[in-house]
Amino acid sequence: MELVFGPETTPRDFATRGGGLMALRPSNFVSASSDLNAILTSMLEIEAGYGNLRLPVRVLYGKGDRILSHRANGIDLVDRLPGTQLTLVDGGHMLPITQPQATADFIADLAQRVS
Repeated sequence: MELVFGPETTPRDFATRGGGLMALRPSNFVSASSDLNAILTSMLEIEAGYGNLRLPVRVLYGKGDRILSHRANGIDLVDRLPGTQLTLVDGGHMLPITQPQATADFIADLAQRVS
């Protein structure tokens, strides 16, 4: 959990209130493992379609994310997909849980801009 949440603190109730225990269900474990196995080939196909996107793309990243690099994933996406906007905040990978208000504000701002 330190890896997933760091540099922020894992909430004490994440296992129950945040759904952390669901990751231990056999079907969830198999699904997550299948996703990880498929990511290398799937990402090539997904990335090939970036140029076809005709919708606003906004990305929220924690600067301290230990799972996905805001540089390799966020800034690179902005460079490859013109018009993409990247919002960086202090935090880690689990922003919807550790920073729900910042996440909600990010979503509300985007929704207001496109409606």
